Amino acid sequence: MLKKLILYTAIYALITILLSNDWNCILDPDSYCLVNVLAKYIVFMLLIVIFDKFIKKKIFKNEK
Repeated sequence: MLKKLILYTAIYALITILLSNDWNCILDPDSYCLVNVLAKYIVFMLLIVIFDKFIKKKIFKNEK
């Protein structure tokens, strides 16, 4: 599970660097901005866990 968490965090960081300006926001000491970035990260991780636990099993069924 730790490997998946590290992989998903790296994916989130890559998406954030490429598609948004949240990294500039993290460097500024604005607490509203940090809470915003943290909330986005938590939502991303929750969606990944939901996908991993429930949706992935339905999409990738092993038919024998």
